[in-house]
Amino acid sequence: LENTIATTAGDNNELHLDGESVMETLVLTTKHGQIRIVLRQDLSPESVQYVHEMSSLGSCPNCNFYRAEKPGILQGIFANPDVKKNKVLGECPPKYRNNKKSKCHGPIMTKGMVGWAGGGSGPDFFVDTYKRKADWWGNQHTVWGEIRDDASFAILDLIYSLPVNKGGMTMLKDKINFTAEIVKSR
Repeated sequence: LENTIATTAGDNNELHLDGESVMETLVLTTKHGQIRIVLRQDLSPESVQYVHEMSSLGSCPNCNFYRAEKPGILQGIFANPDVKKNKVLGECPPKYRNNKKSKCHGPIMTKGMVGWAGGGSGPDFFVDTYKRKADWWGNQHTVWGEIRDDASFAILDLIYSLPVNKGGMTMLKDKINFTAEIVKSR
Protein backbone atom coordinates (compact mmCIF):
# COMPACT_ATOMS: atom_id res chain seq x y z
CA LEU A 1 0.00 0.00 0.00
CA GLU A 2 2.85 2.43 0.63
CA ASN A 3 3.36 3.93 -2.84
CA THR A 4 -0.04 3.19 -4.31
CA ILE A 5 -2.08 5.98 -5.87
CA ALA A 6 -5.74 5.58 -5.02
CA THR A 7 -9.03 7.37 -5.50
CA THR A 8 -11.48 8.59 -2.90
CA ALA A 9 -15.21 8.05 -2.85
CA GLY A 10 -17.47 11.01 -2.17
CA ASP A 11 -16.83 12.84 1.06
CA ASN A 12 -16.17 9.83 3.25
CA ASN A 13 -12.39 9.91 2.64
CA GLU A 14 -12.06 6.17 2.08
CA LEU A 15 -9.37 5.13 -0.36
CA HIS A 16 -10.22 2.34 -2.75
CA LEU A 17 -7.44 -0.13 -3.54
CA ASP A 18 -8.17 -3.25 -5.53
CA GLY A 19 -11.88 -2.81 -4.85
CA GLU A 20 -11.45 -2.59 -1.08
CA SER A 21 -11.93 0.48 1.12
CA VAL A 22 -8.91 1.65 3.08
CA MET A 23 -9.03 4.36 5.72
CA GLU A 24 -5.88 6.29 6.60
CA THR A 25 -5.47 7.67 10.10
CA LEU A 26 -2.71 9.98 11.31
CA VAL A 27 -1.84 8.97 14.86
CA LEU A 28 -0.21 11.71 16.93
CA THR A 29 1.36 10.19 20.04
CA THR A 30 1.88 12.54 22.96
CA LYS A 31 2.98 11.84 26.53
CA HIS A 32 -0.73 12.10 27.40
CA GLY A 33 -1.96 9.56 24.84
CA GLN A 34 -2.82 9.22 21.17
CA ILE A 35 -4.87 11.54 19.00
CA ARG A 36 -6.27 9.83 15.90
CA ILE A 37 -6.98 12.01 12.86
CA VAL A 38 -8.75 10.41 9.91
CA LEU A 39 -7.12 11.86 6.79
CA ARG A 40 -9.48 13.64 4.38
CA GLN A 41 -7.90 13.09 0.98
CA ASP A 42 -11.22 14.17 -0.54
CA LEU A 43 -10.84 17.70 0.87
CA SER A 44 -7.13 18.41 0.29
CA PRO A 45 -4.98 15.73 -1.39
CA GLU A 46 -1.90 18.02 -1.35
CA SER A 47 -2.21 18.53 2.40
CA VAL A 48 -2.59 14.79 2.96
CA GLN A 49 0.53 14.23 0.83
CA TYR A 50 2.43 16.69 3.06
CA VAL A 51 1.19 14.81 6.15
CA HIS A 52 2.43 11.56 4.56
CA GLU A 53 5.87 13.05 3.96
CA MET A 54 6.08 14.42 7.49
CA SER A 55 5.01 11.16 9.12
CA SER A 56 7.45 9.08 7.04
CA LEU A 57 10.49 10.72 8.67
CA GLY A 58 10.27 8.72 11.87
CA SER A 59 11.00 11.70 14.12
CA CYS A 60 9.81 15.26 14.24
CA PRO A 61 11.59 17.35 16.89
CA ASN A 62 9.63 20.50 15.92
CA CYS A 63 6.18 18.88 16.07
CA ASN A 64 4.14 20.02 19.04
CA PHE A 65 0.94 21.50 20.39
CA TYR A 66 1.44 25.01 21.73
CA ARG A 67 -1.98 26.73 21.93
CA ALA A 68 -5.07 25.56 23.82
CA GLU A 69 -8.10 27.85 23.84
CA LYS A 70 -11.01 25.98 25.33
CA PRO A 71 -13.64 25.39 24.12
CA GLY A 72 -12.58 25.70 20.52
CA ILE A 73 -8.97 25.58 19.35
CA LEU A 74 -6.06 23.24 19.98
CA GLN A 75 -3.21 24.40 17.76
CA GLY A 76 0.15 22.90 16.90
CA ILE A 77 2.90 22.78 14.34
CA PHE A 78 3.78 19.91 12.01
CA ALA A 79 7.08 21.00 10.46
CA ASN A 80 10.48 19.68 9.52
CA PRO A 81 13.13 21.59 7.54
CA ASP A 82 13.75 18.44 5.46
CA VAL A 83 10.20 18.47 4.04
CA LYS A 84 9.15 21.09 1.52
CA LYS A 85 6.24 23.10 2.89
CA ASN A 86 2.82 22.49 1.36
CA LYS A 87 1.71 25.55 -0.62
CA VAL A 88 -1.60 24.34 -2.05
CA LEU A 89 -4.82 25.33 -0.32
CA GLY A 90 -7.88 23.09 -0.29
CA GLU A 91 -10.67 23.19 -2.84
CA CYS A 92 -13.73 25.31 -2.31
CA PRO A 93 -16.94 23.26 -1.86
CA PRO A 94 -19.19 23.63 -4.94
CA LYS A 95 -21.95 25.59 -3.19
CA TYR A 96 -19.47 28.38 -2.29
CA ARG A 97 -17.55 28.66 -5.58
CA ASN A 98 -19.58 31.62 -6.85
CA ASN A 99 -19.00 33.74 -3.74
CA LYS A 100 -16.14 35.99 -4.90
CA LYS A 101 -16.03 37.89 -1.56
CA SER A 102 -14.95 34.81 0.38
CA LYS A 103 -11.50 33.26 0.56
CA CYS A 104 -12.75 29.75 0.17
CA HIS A 105 -10.43 26.80 0.80
CA GLY A 106 -12.66 24.19 2.39
CA PRO A 107 -15.91 23.42 4.17
CA ILE A 108 -17.14 25.36 7.18
CA MET A 109 -15.44 23.55 10.03
CA THR A 110 -17.30 21.43 12.55
CA LYS A 111 -16.19 19.77 15.77
CA GLY A 112 -13.27 17.43 15.17
CA MET A 113 -12.12 18.86 11.84
CA VAL A 114 -8.40 19.55 11.48
CA GLY A 115 -7.13 22.29 9.19
CA TRP A 116 -4.22 24.60 8.49
CA ALA A 117 -4.18 27.66 10.73
CA GLY A 118 -4.55 31.27 9.63
CA GLY A 119 -6.10 30.46 6.27
CA GLY A 120 -2.69 29.21 5.13
CA SER A 121 -1.29 25.90 3.93
CA GLY A 122 0.68 24.82 7.00
CA PRO A 123 2.74 23.89 8.87
CA ASP A 124 0.66 25.32 11.76
CA PHE A 125 -2.62 23.45 12.18
CA PHE A 126 -5.52 23.35 14.58
CA VAL A 127 -8.34 21.12 15.74
CA ASP A 128 -11.81 22.66 15.90
CA THR A 129 -13.45 21.58 19.16
CA TYR A 130 -16.37 24.03 19.23
CA LYS A 131 -19.70 22.31 19.83
CA ARG A 132 -21.38 24.15 16.96
CA LYS A 133 -20.43 24.76 13.34
CA ALA A 134 -17.69 27.42 13.18
CA ASP A 135 -19.46 29.55 10.59
CA TRP A 136 -17.75 32.73 11.89
CA TRP A 137 -14.55 31.45 10.24
CA GLY A 138 -16.29 30.98 6.92
CA ASN A 139 -14.48 28.75 4.40
CA GLN A 140 -10.98 30.12 4.83
CA HIS A 141 -9.33 27.01 6.32
CA THR A 142 -7.99 24.06 4.35
CA VAL A 143 -9.35 20.96 6.12
CA TRP A 144 -7.28 17.79 5.78
CA GLY A 145 -8.39 15.59 8.67
CA GLU A 146 -11.06 14.80 11.20
CA ILE A 147 -11.12 13.40 14.73
CA ARG A 148 -14.03 11.01 15.18
CA ASP A 149 -13.30 8.90 18.26
CA ASP A 150 -14.08 9.60 21.92
CA ALA A 151 -10.62 8.50 23.11
CA SER A 152 -8.94 11.23 21.04
CA PHE A 153 -11.39 13.85 22.30
CA ALA A 154 -10.59 12.73 25.87
CA ILE A 155 -6.89 13.47 25.21
CA LEU A 156 -7.84 16.91 23.85
CA ASP A 157 -9.86 17.57 27.03
CA LEU A 158 -6.86 16.54 29.13
CA ILE A 159 -4.62 18.94 27.18
CA TYR A 160 -7.15 21.74 27.70
CA SER A 161 -6.82 21.19 31.46
CA LEU A 162 -3.05 21.82 31.47
CA PRO A 163 -1.53 25.14 32.68
CA VAL A 164 -1.61 27.99 30.14
CA ASN A 165 -0.26 31.52 29.71
CA LYS A 166 -2.98 33.98 28.78
CA GLY A 167 -2.29 36.96 26.58
CA GLY A 168 -3.56 37.77 23.11
CA MET A 169 -3.80 33.99 22.66
CA THR A 170 -3.93 31.25 25.26
CA MET A 171 -0.69 29.30 24.98
CA LEU A 172 0.22 26.08 26.76
CA LYS A 173 2.76 26.74 29.49
CA ASP A 174 4.73 23.72 28.25
CA LYS A 175 4.55 22.65 24.62
CA ILE A 176 3.46 19.05 24.06
CA ASN A 177 5.65 17.20 21.59
CA PHE A 178 4.21 14.44 19.44
CA THR A 179 5.36 11.77 17.04
CA ALA A 180 3.33 10.92 13.97
CA GLU A 181 2.55 7.79 12.01
CA ILE A 182 -0.07 6.82 9.47
CA VAL A 183 -2.11 3.70 10.12
CA LYS A 184 -4.15 2.11 7.34
CA SER A 185 -7.20 -0.02 8.00
CA ARG A 186 -9.62 -1.87 5.76
